[in-house]
Amino acid sequence: MTGSTPGPHPATRLIAAPTTPLAAWADILARDLGIEAVIVDEDALAALALHAARSVGRPGASPLTAFLVGYAAGVGAGPVADAIDRADDLATDWYARYNAMGGPHDWSRPAPG
Repeated sequence: MTGSTPGPHPATRLIAAPTTPLAAWADILARDLGIEAVIVDEDALAALALHAARSVGRPGASPLTAFLVGYAAGVGAGPVADAIDRADDLATDWYARYNAMGGPHDWSRPAPG
């Protein structure tokens, strides 16, 4: 191969004094995705993901919720902290909301297939 020398593999990049392994992961992942790293309350996002998993359902609610919160912030729908708060509020009484919309089952058993 002629021309430029490839840069370091993403996993070998050095990060200046990460405060936590999660912060280091977020920094490397953001760089590799070609986006700017943002400052986010990691504890609030982790709590939201846990709340969504417990309140909405497993296995998909947690990653989907985190993705949609990030997507909303990325397209300019508002600050990420506001998106976290709004999603957390919605997840709080999700069973009641869903059942009021005519949800198909009582959540104590799998949905009829």
